[in-house]
Amino acid sequence: MAKFRMERVNEEIKKALSSCIQNDLKDSRITGLITVTRVETSQDFKNAKVYLSVFDKHKQEVFEVLKKSTGKMKRAISQNVKIRFVPEIDLKLDDSIEYSFHIDEILRKTNKED
Repeated sequence: MAKFRMERVNEEIKKALSSCIQNDLKDSRITGLITVTRVETSQDFKNAKVYLSVFDKHKQEVFEVLKKSTGKMKRAISQNVKIRFVPEIDLKLDDSIEYSFHIDEILRKTNKED
C-alpha cells in the first residue's frame, strides 16, 4: 500500500513541477524543451530527486538556472500537492532520452548500410 501511495505522490509532484517549469518560470535563459522525466521521493517524503531532460544547445546553462529556481518549484508543490511536508528538491540531469536518440541514429545508419 505504501508503494502505491509513493507512486501517486511522485506523479503529483511531477505534474506540479512540469506545470511550474512551463508556466511559472519566466527567465529568458530557460529555453528549449524541458521535460520532467521522473521523480523519486524518499520514504519520509522529505527529499525528492527530480530528473529533468533538457533539449537545448545551452543545456548546462539552462539546467543551472533551473537549479536556482527550486524555491518556486517548492512553492508549486505546496500549492498543488496535498502532502504534509514539501520535499527538498534535488535536480538531476537525465540524458536517457538523448542516449536513446543516439542509439536510434546508429541503428538507422547500420540499416542503410545493409
